[in-house]
Amino acid sequence: MMKLPSLGKVRLLYMIVVCTVIFAPSSSTDPDPQCTDSYAGFVACNFNNQNCYKENSGWFQGKAWKYVKNGKNGPVEPHEGGYIYLDYEKSQGKPVRLEASISSGKTAMCGVFWYATSGPASAPITILLKDGAEYTVMHEVLADTNGTWQSSNFSCCLPNVNGKRSFIIEGTSNNESVVAIDYMDLRGSDMQCDNEDLVCYPRLPSMLSFEPEEDDPTCSGKEDIAANSCDFDSEGKSDPDFCGWQHSSLWEARQKYDGSGKYDILFAPVEDDYFLKSNISDDIEALCVEIEFAIEDIGADLRNLFSLIIHTANESIVWGQSYNYDGRDRTEWKRNSLVGCLPNEPDREIELRSNTKGLKIDYIHMRSSYKACIVDPPALDVQPEVIFSCPSSSSSSFCGLTPWPKDAWEERSTRNTAWRVFPGAEYYILFSSDGEENLDSPASLSTGIFETNANTVLTFSYNCQGNADLQVLLIDVDEQITHQLWSTNEETNSEWRYEQVPINMKGRFQLRFQITSPDLNPGLSLDLDDEGLYVGFTDIAIKLADVNFPDEDTPIITEDDEKEPEQKKESPKDKKETQNKAASSGGSSNTGTIVGSIFGVFIGLAVIAGAVWWFYLRRVNSSPEGRYLDTSDSKSSLSQPHAIENVVYTP
Repeated sequence: MMKLPSLGKVRLLYMIVVCTVIFAPSSSTDPDPQCTDSYAGFVACNFNNQNCYKENSGWFQGKAWKYVKNGKNGPVEPHEGGYIYLDYEKSQGKPVRLEASISSGKTAMCGVFWYATSGPASAPITILLKDGAEYTVMHEVLADTNGTWQSSNFSCCLPNVNGKRSFIIEGTSNNESVVAIDYMDLRGSDMQCDNEDLVCYPRLPSMLSFEPEEDDPTCSGKEDIAANSCDFDSEGKSDPDFCGWQHSSLWEARQKYDGSGKYDILFAPVEDDYFLKSNISDDIEALCVEIEFAIEDIGADLRNLFSLIIHTANESIVWGQSYNYDGRDRTEWKRNSLVGCLPNEPDREIELRSNTKGLKIDYIHMRSSYKACIVDPPALDVQPEVIFSCPSSSSSSFCGLTPWPKDAWEERSTRNTAWRVFPGAEYYILFSSDGEENLDSPASLSTGIFETNANTVLTFSYNCQGNADLQVLLIDVDEQITHQLWSTNEETNSEWRYEQVPINMKGRFQLRFQITSPDLNPGLSLDLDDEGLYVGFTDIAIKLADVNFPDEDTPIITEDDEKEPEQKKESPKDKKETQNKAASSGGSSNTGTIVGSIFGVFIGLAVIAGAVWWFYLRRVNSSPEGRYLDTSDSKSSLSQPHAIENVVYTP
């Protein structure tokens, strides 16, 4: 049976807790007007008599948080009575936590505390909520006071948790500055809370609220709305305002971070594959989309939280995806801006589709764009100079290319230098594998369908580290034939190599960059070795060729070819002499004509027989066994593509 404390000990504990809160600093103010006078369920402390919190160091023996009574022998001058500070020698520059329990049933709290640093350097202070084994940041301050005392406040809605919860103070001292804390005032609050999310305000510095940008030079002003912009304001959790967007069920509204209890955050609670859909005006050629979003799962891929899809009567295309613009993986709010051209078709819709659980959206802002777009005419009369380019001015993911498998490809740039594998390119698309798993089919990077009626050329740069065959395939969409344009199996030793490959064909095509195993036939799995494989592509362009390539079956005439000798022009006098000779020859001429005719018949039959034999040999040589490209020389250029038959490629 558990032993209960004596009445005297209970009375003493009650006096200590009460004394910690009734002697507040004269300069202290309530964190916000919704704070109550109730301290029940919270451990408030003025540190005049003791440190009211339990140290939770975890990694060393002994106390790093030191208690200073009446400010004696401390690193800073006292604020009002005693205070605590984090000893640098004990903590060794590592964060050390203080912990106090929070009673169950508490829905909201307010807090204010005073802090100081002893030197010129800054020191972080973080307030956390411990729920079981999980820690969530409630408030954070980068203390830099150089000996003076300053205050900070916060207010939070607490999750509705029946288990044990704790309030955590975490500090970090360094060899230049020691952090000190005085008077931790914690109370209940009358904030309106739905008791599901931990919602604190002011927002953390890493979670600052964004406002839609209005100075993007490619976008027009707010008055020119191309589709329904929405901030999802709502008075109730179960009734979010979708601003006319079509939507799947179970979207919920979540609370603002301003303490008002109102709602302006859209939340996909459990399952993924949620969607929002809106119409796009027919007169819009290009679109600007700005989205503020967050995710609760800290392990989620921030580059693929949602997709933007454009639907037309004939097709659906992935127009853009979320991206992690600053390279940080914390679960802070982020803003993505995407600008791009739209298909030139009527009855278009834009869809935002959630690719993960727990996606939060604060607002979607949409405007028309001034971006110059190439509008496809009904018939391709004039060939554009550049059919495709990557990188491009569009913010579409992978420049609109389709990677497969998706998880093996990523976009890299100089903005994220820590992620770079191949130096020397500001932007490139990287395939990477550590060699632990093999692919069931070749890895590929495919363009959309493009049309050309003129001689074009493909240019690109590539980088290869590892053992694999690289190929460029041209797929004839109408004829369903795949042509191999280029291939190599050489490593580049982290050096970018430039290639220029002519496309001597006209029609509708799709280009595919493909990675296969050098030990397997094309179309089979990519068998990776233990060292892994890294392949990068950049500066990809399909454009008009500077020279005209010869058509199929047309012999190439070079400067070294012999020229036909010029025939001597016959003068009138010579022509008359020739006619006289012909007239004088008479009957002998008729006899020669008959003999010549018979001889000509034999010559004609011989020519026909030779032609039949030549066509037979050509038929044999054009079999699939003889039509594969010899890739022994990776630098060789082709004037005529070679078809690869009976190969199935998985996108």
